[in-house]
Amino acid sequence: MINQKFYQNKLHLYKEELKAIGVRFEFQEALAYIGSRLMSMAATNTLTRENVYSLLRLIRFLREKVLSPSELINSVKDGQWMKSTLGYRSPVGCIIYDSDWAVASCISSQPFLDVKFYGEDILTYKPELQLLGVLVGFEDSYKLVIENFKFSSAAVTPEATVLILKCIRHVSSCDAFIRKLKGLKWVKTSVGFRAPNESFLVDPRWECLLKVFDGVPVVDFRFYGSKISPYKEELEKTGLITKLEAASKAISHLFEQMVLNSSLPKASVLALLACYRQLKTQGALPVELLSCMLNEKWLCTSLGFRSPKDAILFNAEWKSLSSVANLPFIDDGDSNHGLSKEIHGYKDELKLLGVTTEVKAGARFVINGINIPKDPLHMSAATVLSLLRSIQSWLGSSSNFPKGFLEKIKGCSWLRTKVGFRCPDESILFDPKNSSIRIEDGPFIDEAFYGSEIASFRDALAAIGVSVDVRHGHELVARHLKSHKNRATISRIYTYLKECNWEPANKTSNWIWIPNKKKSGEWVSPLGCVLHDKDNLFSLQLHVLDKYYDKKLLDFFSHVFGVRNGPSAEDHCKLCGAHGRALSMRYL
Repeated sequence: MINQKFYQNKLHLYKEELKAIGVRFEFQEALAYIGSRLMSMAATNTLTRENVYSLLRLIRFLREKVLSPSELINSVKDGQWMKSTLGYRSPVGCIIYDSDWAVASCISSQPFLDVKFYGEDILTYKPELQLLGVLVGFEDSYKLVIENFKFSSAAVTPEATVLILKCIRHVSSCDAFIRKLKGLKWVKTSVGFRAPNESFLVDPRWECLLKVFDGVPVVDFRFYGSKISPYKEELEKTGLITKLEAASKAISHLFEQMVLNSSLPKASVLALLACYRQLKTQGALPVELLSCMLNEKWLCTSLGFRSPKDAILFNAEWKSLSSVANLPFIDDGDSNHGLSKEIHGYKDELKLLGVTTEVKAGARFVINGINIPKDPLHMSAATVLSLLRSIQSWLGSSSNFPKGFLEKIKGCSWLRTKVGFRCPDESILFDPKNSSIRIEDGPFIDEAFYGSEIASFRDALAAIGVSVDVRHGHELVARHLKSHKNRATISRIYTYLKECNWEPANKTSNWIWIPNKKKSGEWVSPLGCVLHDKDNLFSLQLHVLDKYYDKKLLDFFSHVFGVRNGPSAEDHCKLCGAHGRALSMRYL
């Protein structure tokens, strides 16, 4: 300020001349000068706290005198001279900290006015600071929070979470902020802080889904209370799982991982089935979950982990079959991966998922898993009948057996017949209506052991090689002919073979039974037999068959074995020769 007293108060007479050399006369010009001077001091780091206080007092004075401080304010508000907690900033870039900013300060780095530097008195100049552009109060400064966002899970309180959600709601363009939130673990869940796309917001309608596995990160309402409930839409934007479809995908992925690692515990399997029951009742079963349950190998069975369509729920009907086939029974034990007897409580759900729950629907398991025991005594009548029932069922939908089945089932003696255990292709199904033979006369399946039901499996028996037409079993009967020693039985068999037009491959073999007086006898070749010996001369040299068999069988012996009608000329010559030698020996 020019010292006018020094110049005898006459300088006003030279106002124009003084203006010409730069002297300022207008009040606003003076204010502009003051502001410029202060900014020069700030630029050289010589602006002190006292200078700032002087500026604030000047602004207050001007306002009290109803003088406009706008020129002064405009000249200083953009300069980087105000000390903040983040360094020197322009007043427009500073904020006065108060309780409204307490939460925001936890999740964002804001340039708060450095009260420690200026002292508490600076807060008495809030109106003046506000005129300079300093932000007083929060005033919906959500954009500032987004722009200066900083993350620390320790700082994410329920109130901070609500503020984050308010920022999303009130700032129209915040895609970058949302993308950042998606990658941060800021949602408090039952297992600690997690990223939104790893966390679930419970819905009572499908809450059961979140109880299938331990450690599923569910939003912790004990932490938040009801504070975040109004912000479901904003939570969804961050990727938080709030809908059944998304929850199903996430749980299905977890399910697949646990199945892959064979780490699915019993509790999870039972909980999954319980959830399936509930969701199906509500008609809200998601596609992803259903697909996993249908196709993944998550059921522990006696043959390892299997998908439902490849598993069996055991019941008493399956007991008889378990000795003749390797069957994938769901493990209902209590050890390791056993699902305990509780699994039977979900029979309906398992059946809907494809598990076989009834023997009549399980033929494919028996056929594909066939494993005939080495000891046929382990195969009860019930076992064999159940096996034949499965074969019959298989034939109802397929004309061919899987590779290796016939080799396995024909390769061992397991069918009980009247002559012991035999392979299927060495056995005959007896039919008393179409045969003159008795069941004990050959390798006929033991109906007394199996019961009359065995006859109802005619097609199944035929398919595995059993002779189901008695008239076609003559080769097998003939093969066992020589095991008999009773003439009546043997005569019956000859009659049967005659009816079947049977012929031996080797006619000279010992096919003829000759009884003796000791109720026994011997098998001899047809070459040493004749049908008749009218003069009864050859009883010592030949076997005369009309002594033992009736005329019908004599014709059979003649036609099938080529037995001669009587002794030949050669036989007579031999007989004469034998007598001659006997007489010679007598005279000697």
